[in-house]
Amino acid sequence: MPKRTAKKRTRDAGSRAGGIHETEPVSISIQGTATDQDGRPLAGATLYVATANAFTAPDPILAQTTTDEAGKYVLKDVMLPVQTFPAKPDVVEGKFQVFGVSQGHGFTWHGVRASRPRPRPAADSEPEMDRAYYQGEAITNDLLFGPTVRVAGQVMDDLGNPIAGAKVQIGAFNDPRRPSSKMYRFQLLAPEDRPADPDRSFTSIYSMPESRLSAATDAAGRYEFLHVPRDASFAAAVSAMPELGYLSATVTTSGPATKGDDGETAVGWNPVLTAPRTVAVRTIDRASKEPLGGVVLHAYGGQIRFAGNEARSDAEGRAVLRLPPGHYRLVAEPASGSPYLRTEHEIDVGKEPTEQAHELGVHVGALLILEATTDDSQPVEGVGFSYETDTSRDRRELQSQTVFVDHPTTDRDGVLRAVVEPGRRRFFVSTVPEGYEAAEGEMPWTDIVTGSTSTVRFELRRKQPPATDADVPSASTDVELRLRGLWRRQNEFKFKGTVTYRTTYRPTYDYIISRDEIREAVTGFDSSGSTDIASWINQHLPELDVRFAGPYQMVVDGRRLRRSTIRSNTTGGLETLIEAFNGVEIVQYDSTNAQVSVYDYRLSRVHIDGIDDLRRWPLVGQQFGGRRQGYNVVASVGGKTVLEVQSDAMTSRSVVDDATGFVYELSFQQKGGNGQDEFQFAPVELPGGMIWP
Repeated sequence: MPKRTAKKRTRDAGSRAGGIHETEPVSISIQGTATDQDGRPLAGATLYVATANAFTAPDPILAQTTTDEAGKYVLKDVMLPVQTFPAKPDVVEGKFQVFGVSQGHGFTWHGVRASRPRPRPAADSEPEMDRAYYQGEAITNDLLFGPTVRVAGQVMDDLGNPIAGAKVQIGAFNDPRRPSSKMYRFQLLAPEDRPADPDRSFTSIYSMPESRLSAATDAAGRYEFLHVPRDASFAAAVSAMPELGYLSATVTTSGPATKGDDGETAVGWNPVLTAPRTVAVRTIDRASKEPLGGVVLHAYGGQIRFAGNEARSDAEGRAVLRLPPGHYRLVAEPASGSPYLRTEHEIDVGKEPTEQAHELGVHVGALLILEATTDDSQPVEGVGFSYETDTSRDRRELQSQTVFVDHPTTDRDGVLRAVVEPGRRRFFVSTVPEGYEAAEGEMPWTDIVTGSTSTVRFELRRKQPPATDADVPSASTDVELRLRGLWRRQNEFKFKGTVTYRTTYRPTYDYIISRDEIREAVTGFDSSGSTDIASWINQHLPELDVRFAGPYQMVVDGRRLRRSTIRSNTTGGLETLIEAFNGVEIVQYDSTNAQVSVYDYRLSRVHIDGIDDLRRWPLVGQQFGGRRQGYNVVASVGGKTVLEVQSDAMTSRSVVDDATGFVYELSFQQKGGNGQDEFQFAPVELPGGMIWP
């Protein structure tokens, strides 16, 4: 197949939020002069240029330099990322901001500007033309280091105690929910008689050296920042020990200043953090009033807490929390294996006294025993259960206790024990081990009483063994029946073990490639050669720029699945992605986000890659007779058969191997024009008979 020449196509979708595209960077040069408030040149000032594009890279600094004796600087051959926007398809630009720091003069910045690598169009034909430089135009950004003040203050708690070692940040500070992210705002105040000016905003404040924007309090709780721009408004935050949390505010330097020994001092910011109170909690058996040890306590209030809101009771039932004044929902989680239930209690922590006490009675549960046997009284291991109540017919998965979700199943004796809440329930088999099926019929209601033991018995049937080669119709019989027999056999296999694989992705969507062009390239791939599929596609469709991501590792035990990968980010660091699936929930962890997400697989749109996503076999019913299922044999060439199924809504097409039923191609085309193609290559039969692409 001849190699195609890449042609740029109309952009139709973005690689970033909002459809924004980032293309190849352009080289720009920036020059200018740095002066003080009296117009004198500043030598030795350190100047930076940062990208100001939307959704920039984690490290936005593009280049830096220092001014000469005349205060002049030149930043040559700066590689500026360029973006395009669906709302402004004719505007291709890269935004940047120049800023600088100077000893004794603080910091300053120039307004954000754009470079548009094309000739300047007619006046007012594009937005913000007065803030853009076009092809061949010199870029000059002068910097004025204006008047500064000294910002200082004292950090105290609400009990009047100074807080030593507190971290005070101005302009940009760490997001307490995502420590790797920044929250930022710094701008000069506009005169009342003038409109707002975007050049007054220091967009790249988060790129400043942290030493300029962060200070620690001394033993008296005092801090200071030297040479902060005067008449400015900025975000500020203070954080101390985890139990004290953090506090943020907006600070201005436009108020009256007082003279100090080392210069002017602006009106300082004196934050007051709320000190935690000592809350002694005693956990007891709600019925007998005896102390309970090993109970984990969680206090949930109106703010995020980083410490002090969790504790475990000792053998005497004692636990200590450290909480600021407020209303809390106190949750008690009994030790695993104990006959107690998860219990909630509302408490109020007052401002006084600083030491307070509460008692929490933990509810007693009921023991439930579920037994699973065959019709000849043999125990069945691996059976899971669900239930419904007399107030709700929504079925819920049964857990072994009320503290955490574990989706238990019967042990080798066919028994499952659980501590549950009292009430009226009806139980159902929800998880059936391989080779068994639940007996038909509706289970009776069970009345569960506090402190008692209830037993429910289930009977399961053994299934017929899976199809063998002898069950597959011979080649001389109906083609569809024979293929369906092969597919059914492959679907019966249950994989257990570890698989390592790679996936590919497209970094941008700057080109439209027709479906026929992709099909032509993929169907010509020679899987027996040394070229991988991504390299093959890039040879014949270079505008796709397909790249590998991964490798991924998938671990399966038959029901549960764990999928993980380690990948490099744009700054050369490593990122970890882990997904775990237990048949009901998906737990997803991404190191780029501080949160762990849990999804109900039945209700969520989140997709988790499973073993069946790596090997496609058409699903068939457990039984099939001599009746045709709608497949039409349209061709049979070179040991492959082409099947089609047509309906009023779509046409499906499969290319399968005559001998094994392996599906080389699976596609569909809807009448409305949408469709999908899947391809598999190089089938390999494992010793047990399972076939892998």
